[in-house]
Amino acid sequence: MDYNPTAAPSDTLGKHFANLMSRLANFDSPELKLAAVLLSYRVQSGDTCLDITKLAGKPLTIESTSEDMVVLSSSTNGHNFPELDIWIKNLQKSGVVGRPGDLEPLILDGNHRLYLHRYFEYERYVECFLKEHAGRTNSYDSVQHIKKVIQNLFPPLQSNETDWQKTAAAVVALKEFCVISGGPGTGKTYTVAKILALLAELKGGREKPRIILAAPTGKATARLQESIREAKKSLSLPKTTLDALPEHASTLHRILGTIRFSPYFRHNKNNPLHADVIVVDEASMVALPLMAKLMQAIPPSCRLILLGDHNQLASVEPGSVLGDICHPEQINTFSEEMKNSLETVTGDEISSQLAILRNRGICDCVIELRSSYRFSTQSGIRAASISINEGKADLTMDILQDQKYSDISFNNLPSPSKFNKSIENYIQGRSENFIDSSSPEKAFELFNKFRILCALRRGPYGTNSVNSILEKLLSGKRHGNHSASKHFPGLPIMITKNDYRLGLFNGDIGIILPDQEAGGQLRAYFQETNGGFRKLAPQRLPDHDTAYAITVHQSQGSEFDNVMLILPDTASPIITRELLYTAITRAKESVQIWGTEEIIHTGVQKRVVRDSGLGEALRND
Repeated sequence: MDYNPTAAPSDTLGKHFANLMSRLANFDSPELKLAAVLLSYRVQSGDTCLDITKLAGKPLTIESTSEDMVVLSSSTNGHNFPELDIWIKNLQKSGVVGRPGDLEPLILDGNHRLYLHRYFEYERYVECFLKEHAGRTNSYDSVQHIKKVIQNLFPPLQSNETDWQKTAAAVVALKEFCVISGGPGTGKTYTVAKILALLAELKGGREKPRIILAAPTGKATARLQESIREAKKSLSLPKTTLDALPEHASTLHRILGTIRFSPYFRHNKNNPLHADVIVVDEASMVALPLMAKLMQAIPPSCRLILLGDHNQLASVEPGSVLGDICHPEQINTFSEEMKNSLETVTGDEISSQLAILRNRGICDCVIELRSSYRFSTQSGIRAASISINEGKADLTMDILQDQKYSDISFNNLPSPSKFNKSIENYIQGRSENFIDSSSPEKAFELFNKFRILCALRRGPYGTNSVNSILEKLLSGKRHGNHSASKHFPGLPIMITKNDYRLGLFNGDIGIILPDQEAGGQLRAYFQETNGGFRKLAPQRLPDHDTAYAITVHQSQGSEFDNVMLILPDTASPIITRELLYTAITRAKESVQIWGTEEIIHTGVQKRVVRDSGLGEALRND
């Protein structure tokens, strides 16, 4: 073996974990230490496992994979990863690596995927839940009854295209699990409002279905709530049906019942949620551990509906459950039996692939909505989002530079020496209104009209730099005795650490404003999901950052009228197809991108691929 353990990068967590595994092992094994260090890195970077076959026998190097992390990968520097058979043999002999079903701290699945035990259990639970619920057909309602209600809710389209919204409703009526994916403006929440009305109608007025609306963050929760309320206004349905549709949504943590200082929740397999239907919006942001704990708390016969955009960035934490489910072979692809059932209840001919997979359950439950009602065919945002998803870098640059698109544009990135002045010139007039607002309602309304998104936190083009520039520019707006404080009127902030006591969570946005009821003293205002506001003295706030500019990751679950995207001037593994797509689709009206053609090209061609066994497991028996 040509591996020198000292060549591995020093990371405190990975190093301590490798040393712990080595102390517990039967013998001193360089292969075990290497695997433990690598697995620690992989989990920190979002993977749920380490795929040993991708590295075994290949040359070894160190490369950056994010702003905060370096990992070992294959290249040429005089050292090699262990050969596969030697690596696997020594792992199996170590005494700390077991097979599925064993109780060892590490689990080796299929001779090539190495897991932390708990992540292996999370994956298997999610896999079993999905297969069981996707394979189970609802037999509570007659096909004719379902057909009648669906056709009342979904009038025929004027075109001959498949009505995927109606098809999604039929899937929910027939199955206990459904994924509804789609880009911005494809009508996901509007479709769900109709689906919930369908389920209420199928109850026949006998009783209201117990419905839970949830999302991973407070921002996403507020948007889901608002969307359902707006959808209800447009539905011409009996009052009893509309009354059955909930208007209140909560975060997943609040629904499951957080236990302070514990990774567990009050609701679990032994204390399930009281629900007939659970809807989870922005499901791409839900990490594997949280998804597994949600599924453990779902009672028998409860329907689970996941909404999201599988082309967006996955969760910051390990796992990409929505992406694993929404494999191209499983989207709008049905078994022959399911296709016949759907055509019966919808009354339409469904244009889809027939499943060629042995495991037919999941593919019968994954719908992608493809018609955008927000962006016209002349929209540059729509055209760019499509070309980015398809990996067409040259076409993407052509769209960004095409003057015929008024809603998207590209600017060459100013040099670091000129960047400060360029940002100051650009921002003048865009922030004045919300800074001067004395009303929290008006301040948030204006603040959400425009947002700066950065790919990185650090560096001359990161959020830290941009926020520093804007703080200096706009701090002249400070009034009276606030001049000595780091908080001043109009300062937007983002919470960076959960505080369950205060009910503030990572990602929550607040604005510092004078409180007229307290003699003009400064308060941090936060929007409540019920439409109101809560206020706190700045001194009581948990850890928080200035939020004139936020990262693309932090923007998930939000929408803004206008977006400015700032990319770095040098290549970064952070810049991927998913990041670019997520950034431009945060905008409802316009996007301006500052970057370089080279960064756009490399980003569009680079995909995020997380090591996981879930996707493969769902595609096979």
